[in-house]
Amino acid sequence: MKKLFLIVAGVCFFMISHSQTKVYVIGTTHTEKDEINVERFENILGKIGPDVILVELDSTMLRKEKGFNFENEHLTGSMENLAMYNYQQKNRVVLRPFDITNRNKFYRESGYFAKERGMFNDLHEMRKKHELSEANERYFDLAWSILDFYAESEHRMFSDINSDVCQKFTELKYTTYDIFLQICKDEPKLQKWVDFAQLQRDFWIKRNQTMVDNITHFAEEFRGKTIAVVVGYEHLYFLVNQLKKNENVVLSDWR
Repeated sequence: MKKLFLIVAGVCFFMISHSQTKVYVIGTTHTEKDEINVERFENILGKIGPDVILVELDSTMLRKEKGFNFENEHLTGSMENLAMYNYQQKNRVVLRPFDITNRNKFYRESGYFAKERGMFNDLHEMRKKHELSEANERYFDLAWSILDFYAESEHRMFSDINSDVCQKFTELKYTTYDIFLQICKDEPKLQKWVDFAQLQRDFWIKRNQTMVDNITHFAEEFRGKTIAVVVGYEHLYFLVNQLKKNENVVLSDWR
C-alpha cells in the first residue's frame, strides 16, 4: 500500500510540475551601461535556457507574417533586441511580442509626450510662483522629490535594476501619477491637464495589465515550457505582483 501511495504521489507531482509554466521576468534598461550590456544579457539568457522569449514589442512591430524575426523587422538596434537576436541564432527559441497593441501609435496620436512636458512645465511654474495651495505645494514637493531621487539612482548592473528594493521604489515612483492628477483637479489653472493626467495614469495601468494578460496567455499556450519575459525594469513590480497570483505560473528567479 505504501509503495502504491508513493507511485501515485510521484505521478501526481510529475503531472503538476509538467503542467506549470516556468516564467523568468528580466528587467532591462534598453540601452547599454557598464555591466548592463549585450554580452551580460546573453549570459543571463544562456543561464535560463528559455524555450520562449516574450519581447516588449507589440504585434504590429514583431509580426507573425515576418516570422517573429528581429532581422526581418530591422529591430536589432537596441541592447536587449541584439542580445536576443544573437541568442536566437545559436538556440532553438520562440519569440513572441507581448506589449499592448499599437503602443507607439497611441503615444504619437495622443501627443502624449508633448502633453506630459506641458503639464509638468505648468506645474513647475505654479510651484515656483507659489500659486499652488499650501497643501498642493507639499504634495508636489513630495512627488518631485521621489522623481528626482529615482532619476539620480545609479543602475549599473542587471542585479541592481532587478532587485526587490528597486521594484519597491519604482512602485512608489508611479504613485506620483495619482498625486499630479489630484493637484490638477484641485487647481483651477491646471484644469486643462486633468484629462491628460487621468489618461497618463490609466494607460500605465492598462498597458501593464495587458502585458500580464499576454504573459498569462503565452504561459497557457506554451504550458510546461520555460519562458523568459524581457521588459523595461520599471514594469517589473506590476508584472511580478500580478503573476504571483497565477497558480499555473512558476515565477522563477534568475538572479
